[in-house]
Amino acid sequence: MSFNVDSFSDAKLDELLTRVTKIPEWELKNTQSERENKRIRQIQIHLKMIRQVEKQEQRQKLRQRTKNTNSSSSKNRNNDNDLGL
Repeated sequence: MSFNVDSFSDAKLDELLTRVTKIPEWELKNTQSERENKRIRQIQIHLKMIRQVEKQEQRQKLRQRTKNTNSSSSKNRNNDNDLGL
């Protein structure tokens, strides 16, 4: 007879906790609430990575804008000097 280790519910965990015997560690790690906590941590890490990528993209856009404005203003200065000759 086989059983799925990952299918322990919180009710099953409560039943195991009321026992006098020691609970095996593998049974505690596969509870529904522990899996939910793991998913929450993974989502938080994913959102943090997305925010970091967005910040990097904003920095790159800002750098490109400043480069473009600096280069266009220097071109305008050069054109003004050419007209004065």
